[in-house]
Amino acid sequence: MNLESPRQASFSPFADLDNEMQRCVDEGEIAGMVVLVIHHGETVHHACLGKSSVEKNSPMHLDAIFRIASMTKPITATAIMMLQERGLIKLDDPVSDYIPAFRDTPVYARETVSGHETTEQKHPLTIRHLLTHTSGMGLGAGKESYLDSLYYAAVEKLRNTPGTTNQSAVQELANLPLAFQPGTGWRYGLSFEVLAALVEIASGEWFDVFLRKQIFKPLRMKDTGHIVPHDNAARLTALYSTADGQGLQLVEDPSNSPHILPLDFEYMPGTAWLPGGGMMVSTASDYARFVQMLVNGGTLDDTCLLQPETVDLMTANHLPPDLLPFDAKHPEYGHGLGVRVRMDSAQAGQSSSVGEFTGDGGHGTYFWANPGMDLAGILMLQMHPIPYPVHERFRTLTYQAIEMAGKTTTKSM
Repeated sequence: MNLESPRQASFSPFADLDNEMQRCVDEGEIAGMVVLVIHHGETVHHACLGKSSVEKNSPMHLDAIFRIASMTKPITATAIMMLQERGLIKLDDPVSDYIPAFRDTPVYARETVSGHETTEQKHPLTIRHLLTHTSGMGLGAGKESYLDSLYYAAVEKLRNTPGTTNQSAVQELANLPLAFQPGTGWRYGLSFEVLAALVEIASGEWFDVFLRKQIFKPLRMKDTGHIVPHDNAARLTALYSTADGQGLQLVEDPSNSPHILPLDFEYMPGTAWLPGGGMMVSTASDYARFVQMLVNGGTLDDTCLLQPETVDLMTANHLPPDLLPFDAKHPEYGHGLGVRVRMDSAQAGQSSSVGEFTGDGGHGTYFWANPGMDLAGILMLQMHPIPYPVHERFRTLTYQAIEMAGKTTTKSM
């Protein structure tokens, strides 16, 4: 299987997709992007559009490196499921079995004049709660929320404290109140930061070492991780924003990004906070190999990371009816273990299939996969705020292109 050297399709079904993505670049919606479509285990289409750096007039290349933010989460979830398969953890184990500090983590009750009141957990916080964002850990509503302000302050403190690691970070996070009793609500937050520490405790290896040895190296994801080596600095794509309505504005120059460890950081395993919920970087080709592994049911080429039943468990909805829809932006989705899962195509009003799973990152990266069609799409770009309309157009036009290609093939037979 060759995902590193895509072949450009010789037919025209992807013309509408390319034209629309090029329009996004030409009209200043996006600085640049890499588009990659995989069908039946082969890269049937790719395109590199726009600039990786407008200021430096650097064209986008297939090996461009992107901050994938929350697209880190499916990778962390995969690590957890590998440990579950090995019998080292169980999804319904209390987190406190591994991190005792979470045994006494309080649950938020109400805000008071002097602060807030809390109550005790009625049922223990579990690993499954972390994987499905039903843990109650904060950062869900924004800094204007009192509870979230506590989490933002804690994260800022941890980021600015030399020597913060996954282990020390979770000790601090365990002191913060949960937004609700575990399992009774849905709240996007810091659950996956705790999962990174759990990987270390259960496996006996540093989080990044486990990922490199158990996932990245076997899948040949050579450019994925928390750190950009200095030799690859020129390949890191600049981050832009259109939030002020003044067109594309540079947010971060590739040579000075606070969202990854500095390029000249003297890194040693276990010496830095390497979160499980974000801060990784990757390329379109690397991430395509990871997604194809999931589409294949846990196997890529001759490498098996997970059993098909485990991938099915990851990509099934785990939220009860009373927590659906969990996100107004995605009412057709449930939530699996680290990914969103499409439950209702009719409600979406878009080309798609039940069972499709997807994820995106806070810097604009996006992927979706349809195991039933053996189809997946990767869209790599760097933009604030997240350009959800571009994501939707990418997916819809890809489905249309695949359908057109099928009709063309049928007619030619």
